[in-house]
Amino acid sequence: MSVMVDLMYVDRVRPYVQRFKAYGNNRWNLRCPFCGDSKKQNKARGWIHKAPDPSIDNLLYGCFNCGVSTTLGKLIE
Repeated sequence: MSVMVDLMYVDRVRPYVQRFKAYGNNRWNLRCPFCGDSKKQNKARGWIHKAPDPSIDNLLYGCFNCGVSTTLGKLIE
């Protein structure tokens, strides 16, 4: 998917994940749907962000807790 298509789907992901919050331009923080982060401490370590490499034209997802790294399209699947 391209960034334009990915941006349309970011708002559609919001109701299905916990602790979803926007941070500036093309960055969102959320509780990881794979590992769930720490449910006791209310942490959210999953991030959706634009790829730092300009040749990659899509949004990426990564979790600092479990190490999952994928595209937004794979996260939605």
